[in-house]
Amino acid sequence: MNNSLVTVIIPFHNARQTIRAALDSVLSQTYENLEIILIDDGSSDGSGELADKLSSASLREGRIVKVLHQEDLGVSVSRNQGILAAEGGYITFLDADDTMDSGMIAYLMRLLRETGADIAGCGFQSVSVKEPPEEIPEPDAGEKIPHRLLQGSEIAREIIVRHDTRVWSKLFTRKTALSARFQEGLTIGEDMLYVLSCAGPETKYAAAAAPLYHYTVNPEGAMNRPFTRSYMDQLLCWTLALSRIEAVFPELLQDREFCASLGSVQAVSAVLAASKISLLPEKERRAFADCLRTCREYIKDALAKPGVRGKLPAGYGTKTSLLLHAPALFGVMTRAAQAGKNTHGAGR
Repeated sequence: MNNSLVTVIIPFHNARQTIRAALDSVLSQTYENLEIILIDDGSSDGSGELADKLSSASLREGRIVKVLHQEDLGVSVSRNQGILAAEGGYITFLDADDTMDSGMIAYLMRLLRETGADIAGCGFQSVSVKEPPEEIPEPDAGEKIPHRLLQGSEIAREIIVRHDTRVWSKLFTRKTALSARFQEGLTIGEDMLYVLSCAGPETKYAAAAAPLYHYTVNPEGAMNRPFTRSYMDQLLCWTLALSRIEAVFPELLQDREFCASLGSVQAVSAVLAASKISLLPEKERRAFADCLRTCREYIKDALAKPGVRGKLPAGYGTKTSLLLHAPALFGVMTRAAQAGKNTHGAGR
């Protein structure tokens, strides 16, 4: 292990159009003591071969770029393989269709050293492929990095109440990163569970706002695809999160505001899943009737927590009531709303 080395883990699947930009953004970091691990998760578009070529070119320049190849096993398995292979004293993650500001790793390393934290995180910019990200100036050497320092249950509160669920845009000490693993088999929510699993009673997290990670909005992402059973993972992940909180931070379950925020997230997740089911053709909707029942049960349980209705985003009070008491009408209104969006979009 190299204590000053930062390992950057980049899993990818069929990312030929984006993997070069992702890698270049790491190679251009002002912090140069880096190990980069690319994990090819069963790509069939030539991106695995491209990664090998990029690795060879980088190695000739003296940069540590490794490529691991595996069958199509999913992003959680890929990240876990990267964690096991990492030699750095610090570990961070980059999605293959995203990029980093050139000063992001140096910024987070400095934040860890200033605070003695186990995890440092920054904000992010949502960008499209047509819009270059905004450059963020690095702070002066003598200038303190503005941040919030959270510990133990405060980290869990940050995840649930402030929705800081992302694993990317964070830098973990090696000890912290190796203390948890990504939940294999999940397709939604695995980031949140990993970050929550890294948080123990003594864990410290320094959270800064500077948007140094460039998140590419992907219209083909998992949240935007038609419903499949794997979409129910977002309900399972919150159940697993609750189990973690019960085991490690039971005092949070006595906090009315926290429980209301958790219930709100659970209810919204169930509404989103039910909405996707409602948009399917009738025959497919019938095939997923059990999933719709699960969504309704999930909402009923979530709303049983005091204060949840007051935490629901605008419009979700009506949606939860319709789904519970008039599911057929919920489906009709969901399809009508989508048809209106499609008509509006076509007319632009």
